[in-house]
Amino acid sequence: MARELGIHIIAEGVETENQLRVLNRYECEFQQGFYYAPTMELNVLMKVLGTKLEESRTLVETEKQKMEKR
Repeated sequence: MARELGIHIIAEGVETENQLRVLNRYECEFQQGFYYAPTMELNVLMKVLGTKLEESRTLVETEKQKMEKR
């Protein structure tokens, strides 16, 4: 319906691969949430923003693992 109206929708709170699959099945263009990156401390975020793509992915994965252990 949003597409027909020319509205862009952002799905928030995407946390699992299953949620991602459902959103992709319905062609949801924009998504955000823990599945992609957890909330980060400012110093970590600054590191992520200051690196190349592959290194930033490694930093984000490290942060996700730290949060899962809590």
